[in-house]
Amino acid sequence: MSGSLAERVNIGNYLLFSFLMTGFIYPVVVAGCWSGDGWLVSGKWNDGQGYEDFAGSGIVHLTGGVAGFIGAWIIGPRIGLYDEK
Repeated sequence: MSGSLAERVNIGNYLLFSFLMTGFIYPVVVAGCWSGDGWLVSGKWNDGQGYEDFAGSGIVHLTGGVAGFIGAWIIGPRIGLYDEK
């Protein structure tokens, strides 16, 4: 997430985005995947087999990747990157 927002936001906006990510978005995703009653673990969506996440890498990288993509999409391209010379 931090790499996709590099050179695009000031420190205040980055801290706000990080606070929202770690305080609200990530806990909801983790609870849905890793908790005993989570919607992926219980197997309600995949024929009762449940969800297996190898060392937590799937949830961590999926959440960070989606958040970075959405953040970069909202902000737009880096200033001066696509200027004609």
